[in-house]
Amino acid sequence: MKIKIILMIIISGFLTQTYSQNLTAADIIKKSKEKRRYQHMKSTSVITTTDKAGHKKTSKVLIYSQLFDNGKTEKRRVEILEPSDMKGTVIFVFNYAGKPDEKYVYMPAIKQARKIAGNNMSKSFVGSVFTGADMALPSVDDYTLKLFADTVINGDKCYSVYCFPKEKKTISQTNYSKQILYINKTNFIVEGGKFFDKKGILRKIMEVKEIKKTGKTKPVNMATTIDIKDLRTEKESIMNIQNIQLDTKIDNNLFSLESLNKKNK
Repeated sequence: MKIKIILMIIISGFLTQTYSQNLTAADIIKKSKEKRRYQHMKSTSVITTTDKAGHKKTSKVLIYSQLFDNGKTEKRRVEILEPSDMKGTVIFVFNYAGKPDEKYVYMPAIKQARKIAGNNMSKSFVGSVFTGADMALPSVDDYTLKLFADTVINGDKCYSVYCFPKEKKTISQTNYSKQILYINKTNFIVEGGKFFDKKGILRKIMEVKEIKKTGKTKPVNMATTIDIKDLRTEKESIMNIQNIQLDTKIDNNLFSLESLNKKNK
């Protein structure tokens, strides 16, 4: 009996190791994306940006995220609290399974939510170094993904996933010709990244400075402090994610464009 138990443990360990070794770059990206999806999530992000001269400015956003349709749809609402000239602006992102995503922006000046055309991921997020391309994981359909030698980031073993856009339009949308993502081999959190411009020159370096266990019912690891540097402009932004709530259902009306438009008429 003891021999059988020992054999089962050895086989289990072998299968686990083999499974880990057989993960493709696409598998790793998919797992990392899944780790970012929460049934309910509310948080506040404070972004401090420092320019070459040492001047600092702060941006603050309130983020809501919730899954719908049995997890097939993810809806996010990003409400800008600071800077003052952008206060009240709300961005909606609806991620669907099997059809293109939708993005809308509500601006207080026009009191109407409007659909954002195209998929420009290179715009600065609230005046920071971060862009949509920096904060989102690449699509497995739009990129050629390759695994290179593992590396160690913050003492953690990480996969090195190289991401090459398949088409020129993706390069135009992101302003990147290549990305390298360092993804934790245990929890699949992105712990760092390098972003190369259209000429193949290293443009930005991203580092996760802090990972915290969050949530009461089912605690999960989350990157809560993220640093990104633009090597060309010599600007740096640090994002601190605070007041994270994962256990409270969010009112569905917060994701409704109609309720927002009616409320502000």
